[in-house]
Parts: sequence; C-alpha cells; structure tokens
Amino acid sequence: MASSYGNIRLGRNNIKPEYSFFSWISMLFAAGMGIGLMYFSVAEPMQHYLNDIFAYKSPVQRAENAHLYTFFHWEIHAWAIYNHPHQPSEKGIFGEVLDKSSDCTSLKGLI
Repeated sequence: MASSYGNIRLGRNNIKPEYSFFSWISMLFAAGMGIGLMYFSVAEPMQHYLNDIFAYKSPVQRAENAHLYTFFHWEIHAWAIYNHPHQPSEKGIFGEVLDKSSDCTSLKGLI
C-alpha cells in the first residue's frame, strides 16, 4: 500500500471481508461507468449547449456542437484507458504469448 491507512480494518478484527479485492475494484469501475454514462450523458451536452460560445448559433447547430464536443470528450480518450488493461487478457484468450511488451505492440502503428 502507499500508506498505513490501508491496514485499518473497518469492523471487528475476526470478521472476513464480505467482498474480495477484485469485487471491490469491479464495483468501483461499475459505479464510475454508471455515473459517467447515466448522469454525464445528459449533463455534459446540456452544459455545452448552454455555453455562451454557441449563443449566436441556431438551436439545432448548438445541439449538434454540444453532442460533437461530448463525443470528442468520451470517445478515444476514455475508451483507450478502458481498453488498455483488457489487451493482455485478449491476447491470452487467442493464444498469443503474454509478456510485458506484448501489450504495447498493437500501439506501435498509432504512435
């Protein structure tokens, strides 16, 4: 752990945690995706739509620009981060050799 606070137990010392570490990480990921997709899929386009930069445009053009900015924000930036931990498991499923550098071989043509 990065600090000693990770060793603090919540509850009695003899009780085993109800969820494993992997389950906790999965729940945190699901909560992050849930708030990102359910809340910000509405809030972010509305924020861009109401921005003063687009005030001189028609409502249709403002809506198009709001969605364009939102798609730009949520496309390659976010999904590249979500895909990166998945690549080694994908290579293992299809029978390729797994090593630390094999995860970045598919990125060579993009950089």
